[in-house]
Amino acid sequence: MLRSAILPGWGQITNGKYLKAGIVVAGEGFFVYKAWSAYQDELDASAAGDSEARDDAMNLKVTYIWWGAIVYLLQIADAYVDANLSTFDAEFGPDEADGGAKGSPRVSLALRTRF
Repeated sequence: MLRSAILPGWGQITNGKYLKAGIVVAGEGFFVYKAWSAYQDELDASAAGDSEARDDAMNLKVTYIWWGAIVYLLQIADAYVDANLSTFDAEFGPDEADGGAKGSPRVSLALRTRF
């Protein structure tokens, strides 16, 4: 989790989730690029004296910053969950103690009545 907080995607790489790390880096890069582009548009509109275009660009910039923050927090949470579930070993199916061998299906029927 701390690795992902320091550098987005580092926690996913540590957990062996390389595709997720690539998606995280691409997503963060996209939102940083779009926020920077909107900031440049805001500066251009401000220099031209167009207050409406400046306000639109500023709102768009803030929107991209929020989306980038959301992606940042989600990738931290994802790295934390992946790290904690990597040692989780679950076996599904009937227990051998119940009379069923692993992999062999067993059907049972129960009837309950209340008076």
